[in-house]
Order: sequence, then structure tokens, then C-alpha cells
Amino acid sequence: MNSLKKFKTINNLYNTQNDTEQIKKVPIITKNEILDMYENIDLKKFDLYQYHETSGTSGEPIPIWLSRNDFFTYVEEMSRNDVNFSCDDIALIRFPYALSVPAHTLSRAIHNKKGCVIHAGISDKNCNYLKIIEIIKKCKVTIIGCNVNEAFVIGHIFKKLNVDISKELTVRAICVAGELLSRYRRKRLEQLWGCDVYEFYGTTELGNLGTSDKLGNMILDSEDFSFEVINIQNDVGELCVTTLKKELLPLVRYNTEDLVQIVKSSTCKGYEIVLHGRKIDSIRNENEIITFRDLQDAFLCMPSDIIGDFWRIVKNNEEKITIFAESELYNDVDTKTINMNLNIKYELQLKPVGSISNIENRLREKNSYSKPKYIF
Repeated sequence: MNSLKKFKTINNLYNTQNDTEQIKKVPIITKNEILDMYENIDLKKFDLYQYHETSGTSGEPIPIWLSRNDFFTYVEEMSRNDVNFSCDDIALIRFPYALSVPAHTLSRAIHNKKGCVIHAGISDKNCNYLKIIEIIKKCKVTIIGCNVNEAFVIGHIFKKLNVDISKELTVRAICVAGELLSRYRRKRLEQLWGCDVYEFYGTTELGNLGTSDKLGNMILDSEDFSFEVINIQNDVGELCVTTLKKELLPLVRYNTEDLVQIVKSSTCKGYEIVLHGRKIDSIRNENEIITFRDLQDAFLCMPSDIIGDFWRIVKNNEEKITIFAESELYNDVDTKTINMNLNIKYELQLKPVGSISNIENRLREKNSYSKPKYIF
């Protein structure tokens, strides 16, 4: 079935809201096919509201048009969480506003609960890190929304400035999205900030698929979506999602290319999802698949003075990786004595603190945007 036939089939399902058996007959939809499907949409028929693009981390960026109904469906999905936004909240949104979704939907979800939002997108040239630090302290920010790495960067800048985060700040929750947050990475983030961390999992194409609770359990949104896992290996497979809630482009059996496990929830009636990262970030070793989650937890379980919060992984090939990590003890530790229980050849290289995170350089950044000056 080509992209056009799939597009017509999905539209029929959307118009009739057909049952699960009909949905199962639709072949898996890929990211590349969405590009073809958009060419068949008459955008003039819809109440267009916003335009976004995927990040392109796993291929060509996908253009995503949202109708007004689509956008507010995304907001409603983002609002189903345990953070409990309220009129007492002052939220600093550090997600990028340009083309991405979370900054817009999270802002609106907080506004809907009468909370206050401070727009401070990471791509905004008017918000350097010293300005961010100033605003969080001065405005008594209670919620920070940002990517995972950015939460670590801001936290470590406060440490660099000798600010006791748990005593001197008013932040009660960190809301993260856009990156894999493995078990040990979450623990480190919670320890750094001394508050609850909530993870929002979704895609630009679909909306927010689930949100973690205080314990870190990712609860799927079964109200707007149905899920299946394909190509399962060692209990981990590729997540496919169906939603007929989207007006402009409903999707059926869409392959997100994310590796997951779905398990029955022990805390609610729904299902939990264990995220393992992008398929493209995994490593296949003979009959075993080593996911990005496996890689993270293998070294982030170690003491933070040995392996710090900032690191990078280089895939030399499918048989070996090199892990570069900041370390307070980079001159004192024999990395050959560190066993990470990975079924793959690896090399660990410890680097001085700041060599990856560039905290010092971030503190020297200047606001690079200013209004044009006409009189001198």
C-alpha cells in the first residue's frame, strides 16, 4: 500500500472512527511517508493554527501543521500530569520556541491553570545564562521546563555560583522532554535540584504520549492513543502509535522509531512505558541490542565524582564505543579498573570538569540581541 492509499485509508478511519480490527489492517506508517501524505492535504480546508517541524535527529525534519483543534488537543494531553499546575506557579520555559512544540503546549497548559509563564527559550538570543539565573532567583520561579541536558547545565551553574539550590531557590518541579531520561540520570537530576522531576514523552507528529509520576513511572495516555510494539527483541521493540484525535493528519500505526517496553502499571489502571531511546542510538551486538538507556545506566550508576553529569558517546563502529565523561578525579582513576557490564567493547576517557559542559564559557555569554540604534 503506497502513501496515498494509506492516507485515504486513514481519512476513512478518521471519518468513521472505525474499530481496532480495521486499524490493524493498515500497514505500518513510516516517517518518510508522512512527508508524502502532507502533499495530499488541502490545508485551506482547515483552521490552521500553528506550524512546527521535527528536530530531524533521525532523518529529514518533518513539517507538522496543526489546526486549532489539533493544538488544543496537544495542550489537553500535556495537561494530564501529576505536576498539578496552579495559580501559585511561576514557570520559566527554557524549551526552544522556534518550530518545536513543548514550549507552546506547556505554556498554554500552565496558563489554563492560572499560572504565570516566563518565556526564556534556549534559542532566544536575549536570554543568556546569567539572565536565566537572575530570573529564577528574582522571580521566585517554581517550575522550570526544559530539555534534560539544559536542566543539568542550569543546576551546575548555580553550583558554580555557590547557590544552595534546595535552600535559596523556590523551584518545586523540573519538567523535561525531548531527551531520554534513564533511571540513574533521573536520580542525578533529582539530587542536583532537590525537587521532583517530571518527564513528558511525546513527538511533534503525535502530541504528548505520556507523563511520568513522582516515582519516575511513565504512564501512557490511553485516552487519545493506542499503542503496539513491533520487532521485539529481548523484550524491547519499536513503538507504533495510533491516534484519530488529530484533525489535520490522524495517524494509524505510526512507527516512532523509539525503542520501548510496555508493561502493566502497578500504580494505576493504565500502562507504563519504559523508554530506551531512539532506534538510531542503539547498538546491535550479535543477537543482542544495547539501547541508549542501557548505555546511560551502565556508567551513570557510578559515583558522580568519578563520572560526572556531562558526557558524550562516540560509536566507533557496531563493535566498540568510546565514552567521554567529565570527572572530578580524572587524573586519579584507572579507567581500566571500571567494569560497566556492557556486552560490547568500550573505552572510557575521563575529562576535566567543564571540558564538555563548558560552564565557564556559558557564564561569559552576552545577550547577542539588541534593538537597532539609529542615533549616535
